[in-house]
Amino acid sequence: MTEKTITAQEFSRLFIRYRDRFVSVAMSYIRDEVVAEDIVAESFTNFWDSRDIFLSSRFENLTYNEIAEKYNITPRKVKREIQHVLEIMRTSLKDYLPLLILLYVISGKLN
Repeated sequence: MTEKTITAQEFSRLFIRYRDRFVSVAMSYIRDEVVAEDIVAESFTNFWDSRDIFLSSRFENLTYNEIAEKYNITPRKVKREIQHVLEIMRTSLKDYLPLLILLYVISGKLN
């Protein structure tokens, strides 16, 4: 299995492709186009930053202090971002957890 990492260029294409849809959703809540556009742009930026912080933690094995230094943020911000990403993953994957546990148990018995 190969790992697919999204590049900044691909991320920009996603932003351009879905921007108007997200702005429409935001406008249904706040009814101010300029503010809605700002919210969408900031959300995409925060997602990208959180992704980088999380990947640094999990795949580069950097400590919170090392990540903070790398991205010029506080270790506390690093911790919050990683917790945020993990919460999103837990919520997104909660329905699959029983299946993952079952596969893990089965794979252990097969070895």
